[in-house]
Amino acid sequence: MENTLKIIETVGKQWPFFLILFVIIVFILKWKTIWDFVASISQIKIKRGDTEVELNKDNKVEVKKTDSNLENQKIEPSETETESIKAIEKDKDDDLNQQYFTVLKELKFDEAKSIFERILEKEPNEGERKKRILNNFYWRHMYGDTKSFDEFEEYITKIDGNNELKANINNISSLFYLDSGNSQKAIELLFNAINLTSVLEDKAFFASRLSTIYYDIGEKEKAIEILLEYLSLLNTRKSKFQLFRSISLFYKKEGEKFLESLAYQKALECQPNDISLLFDAAFTYSQVENKFKDVGLLLYKKMIAINPKHESALNNLGVAYKNLELPFKSVNYYKEALDVDSSIAASNLAYLLMDQGFEKEAEEYLINAQKKEDVHDNVFTAASSLKSRLSNENDKEEKVIAKAEKKFRFLNAFGDSAFSFEIIKLDNSTKWRYEEVEVKVDYEKDIINITWEKGEEKHKISGIQKRNSLELTYYKPKIKYYFQTNDKYEYIKYDGYGFIENRDSIKCIFEIEKDIQEFKFRR
Repeated sequence: MENTLKIIETVGKQWPFFLILFVIIVFILKWKTIWDFVASISQIKIKRGDTEVELNKDNKVEVKKTDSNLENQKIEPSETETESIKAIEKDKDDDLNQQYFTVLKELKFDEAKSIFERILEKEPNEGERKKRILNNFYWRHMYGDTKSFDEFEEYITKIDGNNELKANINNISSLFYLDSGNSQKAIELLFNAINLTSVLEDKAFFASRLSTIYYDIGEKEKAIEILLEYLSLLNTRKSKFQLFRSISLFYKKEGEKFLESLAYQKALECQPNDISLLFDAAFTYSQVENKFKDVGLLLYKKMIAINPKHESALNNLGVAYKNLELPFKSVNYYKEALDVDSSIAASNLAYLLMDQGFEKEAEEYLINAQKKEDVHDNVFTAASSLKSRLSNENDKEEKVIAKAEKKFRFLNAFGDSAFSFEIIKLDNSTKWRYEEVEVKVDYEKDIINITWEKGEEKHKISGIQKRNSLELTYYKPKIKYYFQTNDKYEYIKYDGYGFIENRDSIKCIFEIEKDIQEFKFRR
């Protein structure tokens, strides 16, 4: 009790810290929302160190993550999208542009209007001025100005323009309708935009937006078909690059790593020295299968040929060599990454040392890494891991005990059935249920078969009744990667036990992949 009170007292003293932390989190979430708006419409290039990132709805930047396997900590690529609102480019006058977005964020729309007029004064080209005005209506809408859509529709009735401007009007209009939930109208307007523009890169861009809308409304076949169609129609390098990036996004969403990797590789043909694209391709190939990990390594090496001090590539090369069982090269690349201040490389080296029992050496790497300006989260994770390896055994013991308790409770009831005097005989019936799924029970001469279907999956439990207890085998379906028409699934067998609780209830238990799964069938 005394210890509990001390813990409560200690936590209570931390309320200023938690308050500050809460404010920071809220600020970060709000800041991300703002940048999502910016990402929707603008193309903004940001350079940080040796890495250049282009922000638009085509290229969303996320926090770098690492593999859950602590021995295989790679830096992941930023998530990319090719569907975008290609509207306002970053203004040459950074200060004025920043003021504009600041007052929009503060919902000061009248003040934003006056600043935008000053921005227009700096644009000598009349066509570009009209495009900026059109895009500004959508900016205001994104920040909550309820008048912007009405003013947009009024404005477009008053202006004349060529087909390129009309294509831009249709594109911006589609965004308004998409935000209102009218996907079909947005699709119609984007097709208009494609037909109006003669710029092939814009056609590819609008096709990419169409693909994303189709995907989001569940029409996946149309989503990929439209990309493949325009890939066959548009033959400029930039248009093909746009479409291959969109194809890679489609297969990323589908979880098709191999096809995603192939799309990155084809995009590289259009833009061979694109560091970001090389990184995406290398990382994805390394995730496909063991036979493609060497391709990932090859692409990482191409990256460092272009930029020998690329922190992420050097670290991931260390991972790639480790996966290919080339430990000396692996450690050397981790060290090279460490030389360019990669804190995650320090954590990777620390884990290698920990695995071999070099506690002090691992601690030294982690202490030095924490002194760097930009410390990767994994450094703190590794430091925590170094101190908690022993406590992990306690956690493991708790899980073992919890599983044993489940078995014990089941066996208690199982024993009653195994030693029961009155034997319960079942009849064949399809009136059983597992959760909400219909189940069929076939019973003949102490042999019991329980079958049910979940979608295309066919499940089966078979066994022998001894008294009222059951010795069972569960045939769990697992989809095959390659299958004939009627041979889509293979079945993995798990042995287990069950008992007939009464004529309307059967209970079973199996240990599946180090976990306990219980089935309760009821009539």
